[in-house]
Amino acid sequence: MDEERLRQERRSWVNLHERMLGRAGHDDDNDEPLAPRDESNARQKREAEGDDELRHTIEENNRTLAVEQARGAEDLDLARAIRLSEEEIARRNASTLTGSGSLFDEP
Repeated sequence: MDEERLRQERRSWVNLHERMLGRAGHDDDNDEPLAPRDESNARQKREAEGDDELRHTIEENNRTLAVEQARGAEDLDLARAIRLSEEEIARRNASTLTGSGSLFDEP
């Protein structure tokens, strides 16, 4: 009884060790070798997950860039509007100082 248990423990340990190394081990139930793991499928799955993550990151960066560009365009528009308003105020002040007429004078 102890011999059988010892053999089983050793076989379990060897199977664990083999699985960790990526090699085929033995099925505990019938002492037949297990089929080797298909590493290419696992690798392809990891690559696909990595591709999905990369694609998601690129899309997020593109969205962020579009928002920043829109914000930059709004800032440029606002700066232009402020500059034009300041120029208009300067023209009004200059025309009232030179006596070319009041804002409320009728023609």
